[in-house]
Amino acid sequence: MNISEMKSKIHNKIDEITDPELLQHYYDILDIDGIDISGDDFWDKLTEEQRQDIEQAYLDAEDETGQITHEEMMKKMSEWLTK
Repeated sequence: MNISEMKSKIHNKIDEITDPELLQHYYDILDIDGIDISGDDFWDKLTEEQRQDIEQAYLDAEDETGQITHEEMMKKMSEWLTK
């Protein structure tokens, strides 16, 4: 997988997040306001826990087991909201 494909997958995953707490978690992992992620030493600036979280997120994104489409999720949410 090239860099462009990786970025695209990351962007897509972030766009799919609807849970504010989960989004905050990923925001914290990237520490968007505190780390210059453009440099080669970005990975070195992360804590071990942040590295593990990123690696796990990557593995989760690759594993399609248990994933559903956006349309399926919207249907489930609609059914849940009408209960």
